[in-house]
Amino acid sequence: MNRVLTIILLFTNSLFAQINVPPPYVINTAGGSTKIAGGNYYAYNIGEPIIGTSPNYKYYTQGFLQPDYAIGTAFNAKIFYGNESCQGANDGYIVANVYNNKGTIRYSLPTSSGVDTTSNSVNLPPGTYTLTISDSVNHPIFKVVTINASNEICPVSVHNAFSPNGDGLNETFVIDGIENYPNNHVYIFNRYGQQVWEKQGYNNTTVAWDGKTKEGKELFAGTYFYIIEIDTKKPMKGWVEITSTHK
Repeated sequence: MNRVLTIILLFTNSLFAQINVPPPYVINTAGGSTKIAGGNYYAYNIGEPIIGTSPNYKYYTQGFLQPDYAIGTAFNAKIFYGNESCQGANDGYIVANVYNNKGTIRYSLPTSSGVDTTSNSVNLPPGTYTLTISDSVNHPIFKVVTINASNEICPVSVHNAFSPNGDGLNETFVIDGIENYPNNHVYIFNRYGQQVWEKQGYNNTTVAWDGKTKEGKELFAGTYFYIIEIDTKKPMKGWVEITSTHK
């Protein structure tokens, strides 16, 4: 059965642009081979989308899964990146896929915390970054990427376990994103429904549950239950496990 190939552009946040797009072309759907038509290069493995372009080659495929790709014959890189997901998350990322390289590949991405020397750079704050990539033969490649800040407020999420045993690790109950709602109110209950702790203005630092009662008495390890009130939103309810204590 023949199928009309629909031309779509993959990865709109890529640093490459689709140019001189030809009209749709009917191709065989068996997959695994190519066709030259009107000076254009068609790759039609079933289940694969467009993979990229260059001034000399135009690559098209059909379907949904991303294939491997090769663009021209020169040393180059395809860059994928993501913006910050929510305010203050600092979780942008840059991924470099290099092709037609020879020998050892070297990456250099200066960040506020030093220099990232891998092809996958994560937990990046908003800003403009210059990625330098080189191999053993060709001249360096410079890619400039801007990671945009988000206007979205980060959702509140709960870490369901902590261990206030004095080893300095996971000593308090962590509620990610709670600092975005300073008027919050957090309640902690034991398995019998008795309130053992509560505070307003929870912020994971100066106001955080450390596994003790509101009178400062250390609680036993076990399962406890929380209610988190945030402004006018529906209260969050769930459980948290104290895995180990001094007791």
